[in-house]
Amino acid sequence: ENMLKDHKSAVEQIARFMDINLPSDEIECIMKQTTKEGMLKHHEVFACRTQARNAHKARGFAFDETKLVGKVRRDTGAAKMRAEGSNIDAAVGRAWKHVAAAKTGFVDYESMRQSHRS
Repeated sequence: ENMLKDHKSAVEQIARFMDINLPSDEIECIMKQTTKEGMLKHHEVFACRTQARNAHKARGFAFDETKLVGKVRRDTGAAKMRAEGSNIDAAVGRAWKHVAAAKTGFVDYESMRQSHRS
């Protein structure tokens, strides 16, 4: 929500959360790349298949797109398959538990949001 109001602060906050020290020119670059216009201009890099392919490659895993599940876009990005919300929620919950809980001390995203609102 607040990311749209103060984009630069949001980028800086995420970098701090990830323990990354970014120079101002990189922050400006990230800000341009993460606007709606920037993402629409380079939409192909945000396609689920591209992300899956890159994640597999980075970890040295073989990539078999026939085994992709959930929200997957065709290479054109034009057609979308709908994923069940409960599957997405469960995946986000597992990822939060694995990555964010230890770093933030919050058991889930909603707990963190409530803490920051008070």
